[in-house]
Amino acid sequence: MSGGHAGNQLNASCGGELQVTGGTWGGSARVFQDGNITFFGNFNFPYGAYGIISGIDDAVLTGTLADGSPVSNLLEFSSTGTMTLSPVPEPSSMAYSRLPR
Repeated sequence: MSGGHAGNQLNASCGGELQVTGGTWGGSARVFQDGNITFFGNFNFPYGAYGIISGIDDAVLTGTLADGSPVSNLLEFSSTGTMTLSPVPEPSSMAYSRLPR
């Protein structure tokens, strides 16, 4: 998800992967049954992977996504779902390597 509005929840389950760099949603972010949601931006929790026993289940994620969209949403975990908080990726230097000299 890179923009727009996703309604009431973000869900990832059954091995599904969701990468969030922008946009908004109205309710919680939920993961279960090996699903994973990766958020790119700056947040109130350290970067890394989190699961149900990580201590942030039913906590509120606040911060800013990579596109500048604000985040203030509940995190919900069930069974083996995970969420990953990642910094905004640096622009690739590969784009510059093809410039004529």
